[in-house]
Amino acid sequence: MTFIRLLSATVLSFTFLFLPFSASAKTWKTVRIGFEENFPPFSFIDSKGKLDGFDFKLAEALCSKMGVTCQYYTVTYDAAPVALTGIRDSSTNSYKREPQVDVLINSMTITERRKQFFAFSKPYYYLPHAILIRKESGIDIKGSKDTAGMKVGVVTDSDEMAYAQKYFREADLKTFYDLDSLKDAVKNREIEMALMDAASGYEWVDTDAGNCCKTNGHFRAMPDLSPGAGIAVRHEDTELLDMINAALTLIKGDGTYEKIRKQFFRFTLDAG
Repeated sequence: MTFIRLLSATVLSFTFLFLPFSASAKTWKTVRIGFEENFPPFSFIDSKGKLDGFDFKLAEALCSKMGVTCQYYTVTYDAAPVALTGIRDSSTNSYKREPQVDVLINSMTITERRKQFFAFSKPYYYLPHAILIRKESGIDIKGSKDTAGMKVGVVTDSDEMAYAQKYFREADLKTFYDLDSLKDAVKNREIEMALMDAASGYEWVDTDAGNCCKTNGHFRAMPDLSPGAGIAVRHEDTELLDMINAALTLIKGDGTYEKIRKQFFRFTLDAG
Protein backbone atom coordinates (compact mmCIF):
# COMPACT_ATOMS: atom_id res chain seq x y z
CA MET A 1 0.00 0.00 0.00
CA THR A 2 1.35 3.41 -0.94
CA PHE A 3 1.20 5.76 2.00
CA ILE A 4 3.52 8.51 0.81
CA ARG A 5 3.38 10.52 -2.41
CA LEU A 6 5.92 12.91 -3.89
CA LEU A 7 4.17 16.09 -4.96
CA SER A 8 6.91 18.34 -6.17
CA ALA A 9 10.53 19.27 -5.80
CA THR A 10 11.25 22.97 -5.68
CA VAL A 11 14.80 24.22 -6.12
CA LEU A 12 15.31 27.33 -4.06
CA SER A 13 18.11 29.84 -4.19
CA PHE A 14 21.02 29.40 -1.80
CA THR A 15 21.46 32.27 0.63
CA PHE A 16 24.33 31.17 2.83
CA LEU A 17 25.75 34.68 3.08
CA PHE A 18 22.84 35.87 5.21
CA LEU A 19 22.32 32.83 7.42
CA PRO A 20 24.00 32.08 10.75
CA PHE A 21 23.84 28.35 10.02
CA SER A 22 25.52 28.21 6.61
CA ALA A 23 27.82 25.32 7.54
CA SER A 24 24.82 23.13 8.30
CA ALA A 25 23.10 24.24 5.10
CA LYS A 26 26.06 22.88 3.10
CA THR A 27 25.55 19.51 4.79
CA TRP A 28 21.82 19.45 4.09
CA LYS A 29 21.38 20.24 0.41
CA THR A 30 18.07 18.38 0.00
CA VAL A 31 15.35 18.06 2.64
CA ARG A 32 12.29 15.83 2.26
CA ILE A 33 9.22 17.23 4.02
CA GLY A 34 6.01 15.34 4.78
CA PHE A 35 2.53 16.85 5.21
CA GLU A 36 -0.95 15.51 5.74
CA GLU A 37 -2.89 15.54 2.50
CA ASN A 38 -6.31 16.49 3.84
CA PHE A 39 -6.04 18.72 6.89
CA PRO A 40 -7.24 22.18 5.85
CA PRO A 41 -6.31 24.92 6.40
CA PHE A 42 -2.94 23.51 7.45
CA SER A 43 -2.32 21.28 4.43
CA PHE A 44 -4.56 20.20 1.58
CA ILE A 45 -4.64 19.56 -2.16
CA ASP A 46 -6.19 22.49 -4.02
CA SER A 47 -8.49 22.41 -7.05
CA LYS A 48 -5.46 22.27 -9.35
CA GLY A 49 -4.04 19.23 -7.59
CA LYS A 50 -1.29 21.19 -5.85
CA LEU A 51 -0.39 21.17 -2.18
CA ASP A 52 -1.44 24.28 -0.27
CA GLY A 53 -2.08 25.39 3.29
CA PHE A 54 -0.42 27.09 6.23
CA ASP A 55 2.03 24.26 6.94
CA PHE A 56 3.05 24.06 3.28
CA LYS A 57 3.58 27.80 2.83
CA LEU A 58 5.55 27.83 6.07
CA ALA A 59 7.74 25.02 4.74
CA GLU A 60 8.44 26.94 1.53
CA ALA A 61 9.54 29.96 3.57
CA LEU A 62 11.75 27.83 5.82
CA CYS A 63 13.39 26.12 2.86
CA SER A 64 14.12 29.49 1.30
CA LYS A 65 15.78 30.74 4.49
CA MET A 66 17.77 27.51 4.91
CA GLY A 67 18.96 27.65 1.31
CA VAL A 68 18.13 24.04 0.50
CA THR A 69 16.25 22.11 -2.14
CA CYS A 70 13.02 20.75 -0.66
CA GLN A 71 10.90 17.84 -1.83
CA TYR A 72 7.30 17.78 -0.65
CA TYR A 73 5.37 14.61 0.14
CA THR A 74 1.92 13.81 1.45
CA VAL A 75 1.78 11.22 4.21
CA THR A 76 -1.21 9.65 5.91
CA TYR A 77 -1.58 10.46 9.60
CA ASP A 78 -1.01 6.86 10.74
CA ALA A 79 2.00 6.36 8.47
CA ALA A 80 3.72 9.65 9.30
CA PRO A 81 5.85 8.39 12.25
CA VAL A 82 7.34 5.51 10.26
CA ALA A 83 7.83 7.74 7.22
CA LEU A 84 10.08 9.93 9.39
CA THR A 85 11.90 7.40 11.55
CA GLY A 86 11.90 4.31 9.35
CA ILE A 87 11.95 0.86 10.93
CA ARG A 88 15.17 -0.46 12.42
CA ASP A 89 16.28 -4.02 13.07
CA SER A 90 17.02 -3.99 16.81
CA SER A 91 19.67 -6.71 16.50
CA THR A 92 21.75 -4.91 13.85
CA ASN A 93 20.51 -1.32 14.22
CA SER A 94 20.18 -1.22 10.44
CA TYR A 95 17.05 -0.12 8.63
CA LYS A 96 14.47 -2.69 7.61
CA ARG A 97 12.57 0.22 6.08
CA GLU A 98 14.38 3.42 5.22
CA PRO A 99 12.93 6.79 6.33
CA GLN A 100 11.04 8.45 3.50
CA VAL A 101 11.00 12.01 4.80
CA ASP A 102 13.41 14.06 6.91
CA VAL A 103 10.88 16.45 8.40
CA LEU A 104 7.20 16.32 9.36
CA ILE A 105 5.28 19.58 9.30
CA ASN A 106 1.81 18.33 10.12
CA SER A 107 0.58 20.38 13.07
CA MET A 108 1.91 17.83 15.55
CA THR A 109 1.38 18.84 19.16
CA ILE A 110 4.56 18.57 21.21
CA THR A 111 4.01 15.97 23.94
CA GLU A 112 6.36 14.12 26.27
CA ARG A 113 5.40 10.82 24.69
CA ARG A 114 6.15 12.04 21.18
CA LYS A 115 9.50 13.41 22.33
CA GLN A 116 10.55 9.79 22.88
CA PHE A 117 10.32 9.21 19.13
CA PHE A 118 11.06 12.60 17.54
CA ALA A 119 13.02 15.76 18.16
CA PHE A 120 10.89 18.90 17.91
CA SER A 121 11.55 22.45 16.86
CA LYS A 122 10.43 25.26 19.08
CA PRO A 123 6.64 25.68 18.75
CA TYR A 124 5.68 27.24 15.44
CA TYR A 125 2.12 27.98 16.46
CA TYR A 126 -0.34 27.88 19.36
CA LEU A 127 -4.03 27.59 18.57
CA PRO A 128 -6.22 29.94 20.60
CA HIS A 129 -9.44 28.71 22.21
CA ALA A 130 -12.54 29.89 20.35
CA ILE A 131 -15.77 30.78 22.17
CA LEU A 132 -18.85 29.44 20.37
CA ILE A 133 -22.39 30.44 21.29
CA ARG A 134 -25.79 30.31 19.64
CA LYS A 135 -26.53 33.43 17.59
CA GLU A 136 -29.67 34.37 19.52
CA SER A 137 -28.18 33.76 22.97
CA GLY A 138 -27.23 37.35 23.73
CA ILE A 139 -24.12 36.08 25.52
CA ASP A 140 -21.04 38.29 25.36
CA ILE A 141 -17.89 36.85 26.90
CA LYS A 142 -15.22 39.47 27.55
CA GLY A 143 -13.27 37.57 30.18
CA SER A 144 -13.22 34.36 32.19
CA LYS A 145 -15.36 35.88 34.96
CA ASP A 146 -18.25 36.16 32.49
CA THR A 147 -18.51 32.36 32.42
CA ALA A 148 -19.59 32.14 36.08
CA GLY A 149 -22.65 29.90 36.38
CA MET A 150 -22.69 29.09 32.65
CA LYS A 151 -22.81 25.61 31.16
CA VAL A 152 -19.52 25.49 29.26
CA GLY A 153 -18.61 22.51 27.08
CA VAL A 154 -15.14 21.21 26.19
CA VAL A 155 -13.67 18.05 24.69
CA THR A 156 -12.29 15.66 27.30
CA ASP A 157 -8.50 15.87 27.81
CA SER A 158 -8.16 18.77 25.37
CA ASP A 159 -6.13 21.96 25.82
CA GLU A 160 -9.48 23.72 26.15
CA MET A 161 -10.43 21.48 29.06
CA ALA A 162 -7.17 22.34 30.84
CA TYR A 163 -7.77 26.04 30.18
CA ALA A 164 -11.37 25.94 31.42
CA GLN A 165 -10.44 24.03 34.57
CA LYS A 166 -7.87 26.68 35.44
CA TYR A 167 -9.68 29.86 34.43
CA PHE A 168 -13.43 29.06 34.39
CA ARG A 169 -13.62 27.88 37.99
CA GLU A 170 -17.13 29.20 38.55
CA ALA A 171 -18.55 27.73 35.34
CA ASP A 172 -20.58 24.53 35.15
CA LEU A 173 -18.08 22.57 33.06
CA LYS A 174 -19.40 19.80 30.80
CA THR A 175 -17.08 17.41 28.97
CA PHE A 176 -17.68 15.66 25.65
CA TYR A 177 -16.00 12.72 23.98
CA ASP A 178 -15.12 14.46 20.73
CA LEU A 179 -15.50 17.67 18.77
CA ASP A 180 -18.64 16.57 16.93
CA SER A 181 -20.38 15.85 20.24
CA LEU A 182 -19.37 19.28 21.53
CA LYS A 183 -20.72 21.00 18.41
CA ASP A 184 -24.00 19.11 18.73
CA ALA A 185 -24.29 20.14 22.37
CA VAL A 186 -24.10 23.87 21.70
CA LYS A 187 -26.27 23.49 18.61
CA ASN A 188 -28.96 21.65 20.61
CA ARG A 189 -28.79 24.05 23.58
CA GLU A 190 -27.40 21.43 25.97
CA ILE A 191 -24.71 23.96 26.86
CA GLU A 192 -24.57 27.74 26.63
CA MET A 193 -21.04 28.00 25.35
CA ALA A 194 -18.49 25.71 23.71
CA LEU A 195 -14.75 26.20 23.94
CA MET A 196 -12.79 24.57 21.11
CA ASP A 197 -9.64 25.14 19.10
CA ALA A 198 -10.03 28.23 16.97
CA ALA A 199 -9.27 26.53 13.65
CA SER A 200 -12.18 24.13 14.14
CA GLY A 201 -14.50 26.72 15.66
CA TYR A 202 -14.13 29.46 13.07
CA GLU A 203 -14.39 26.94 10.24
CA TRP A 204 -17.53 25.29 11.64
CA VAL A 205 -19.58 28.48 12.02
CA ASP A 206 -18.99 29.21 8.33
CA THR A 207 -20.67 25.93 7.31
CA ASP A 208 -24.37 25.07 6.99
CA ALA A 209 -24.05 22.71 9.96
CA GLY A 210 -22.70 25.51 12.14
CA ASN A 211 -25.10 28.19 10.94
CA CYS A 212 -26.83 28.10 14.34
CA CYS A 213 -23.84 29.54 16.08
CA LYS A 214 -21.19 32.21 16.01
CA THR A 215 -17.83 32.87 17.55
CA ASN A 216 -17.61 35.35 20.41
CA GLY A 217 -13.88 35.93 20.26
CA HIS A 218 -11.21 33.65 21.67
CA PHE A 219 -8.75 33.21 24.51
CA ARG A 220 -5.06 33.00 23.69
CA ALA A 221 -3.36 29.71 24.47
CA MET A 222 -1.20 29.60 27.59
CA PRO A 223 2.20 27.88 27.19
CA ASP A 224 1.88 26.09 30.53
CA LEU A 225 -1.35 24.45 29.35
CA SER A 226 -0.87 24.25 25.58
CA PRO A 227 2.53 22.95 24.41
CA GLY A 228 2.00 24.17 20.85
CA ALA A 229 2.74 22.47 17.55
CA GLY A 230 6.29 21.60 16.56
CA ILE A 231 8.18 20.51 13.46
CA ALA A 232 9.44 16.95 13.92
CA VAL A 233 12.80 15.51 12.84
CA ARG A 234 14.79 12.42 13.80
CA HIS A 235 16.70 12.67 17.08
CA GLU A 236 20.06 12.29 15.37
CA ASP A 237 19.47 15.15 12.92
CA THR A 238 20.55 17.91 15.28
CA GLU A 239 22.04 20.08 12.51
CA LEU A 240 18.77 20.04 10.61
CA LEU A 241 16.84 20.93 13.75
CA ASP A 242 19.15 23.88 14.40
CA MET A 243 18.62 25.05 10.82
CA ILE A 244 14.84 24.87 11.19
CA ASN A 245 14.84 26.76 14.49
CA ALA A 246 17.09 29.47 13.05
CA ALA A 247 14.88 29.78 9.98
CA LEU A 248 11.76 30.04 12.16
CA THR A 249 13.37 32.93 14.00
CA LEU A 250 14.16 34.65 10.71
CA ILE A 251 10.68 34.36 9.18
CA LYS A 252 9.05 35.57 12.38
CA GLY A 253 11.44 38.50 12.54
CA ASP A 254 11.07 39.70 8.95
CA GLY A 255 7.26 39.50 8.75
CA THR A 256 7.09 36.42 6.49
CA TYR A 257 5.37 34.33 9.15
CA GLU A 258 2.62 36.89 9.73
CA LYS A 259 2.04 37.27 6.00
CA ILE A 260 1.50 33.50 5.71
CA ARG A 261 -0.65 33.37 8.84
CA LYS A 262 -3.03 36.02 7.49
CA GLN A 263 -3.65 33.95 4.35
CA PHE A 264 -5.25 31.18 6.38
CA PHE A 265 -6.35 32.46 9.81
CA ARG A 266 -8.29 35.41 11.16
CA PHE A 267 -6.68 35.03 14.58
CA THR A 268 -3.13 35.17 15.90
CA LEU A 269 -1.15 31.99 16.58
CA ASP A 270 1.07 33.16 19.42
CA ALA A 271 0.72 32.23 23.07
CA GLY A 272 -0.49 34.43 25.90
